[in-house]
Amino acid sequence: MEVALRPRLNGAPDVVRSTLSRTDPVKFSAETIDSLLGTPGKILIPERYIPESAPSMSREEKNKRLQKAEAIRKMLSESNLATCADEENEVELEKPSTLKKKMAEEKKQREHLLQLNQILAQQVMEKSKQVAVKAMASLPTSRRSSHDEGDKEVNDNDSPPPELPLYQQRENYFS
Repeated sequence: MEVALRPRLNGAPDVVRSTLSRTDPVKFSAETIDSLLGTPGKILIPERYIPESAPSMSREEKNKRLQKAEAIRKMLSESNLATCADEENEVELEKPSTLKKKMAEEKKQREHLLQLNQILAQQVMEKSKQVAVKAMASLPTSRRSSHDEGDKEVNDNDSPPPELPLYQQRENYFS
């Protein structure tokens, strides 16, 4: 009866008390905390660094693609103008000539911004290809050659752990 009524250690449940070690205090250093909670190390993904081959297109396909891009750019610049024009008509009542000039200027600005976005996207694509080439050059030669050939063979360093038994042995408390 005394054991049941005796106060527990810091009010902790039995499971928690059993994990507390009174003889061996755990020491944490800044390195331990940084390794657990800090940013993880960089993981190399070789497939990411393999540059894609540019799709080969004929002149007709290129022209068709450029026409589609122009049509989309024009549609976006005009659709934004239509929504802005509705708001401006409600707010201000100006002369039609000044309103048309403003709309034409805004349309030119929007077309220019859309064209800049397309140029920027092309530059980003080229830069990513350059980074991929540099990353492929920095990979170890054994890994680079295996990925260039398309081999799926496993190196000694990348081998999986030894095979586990087919049937797992469990502790049986009744036998």
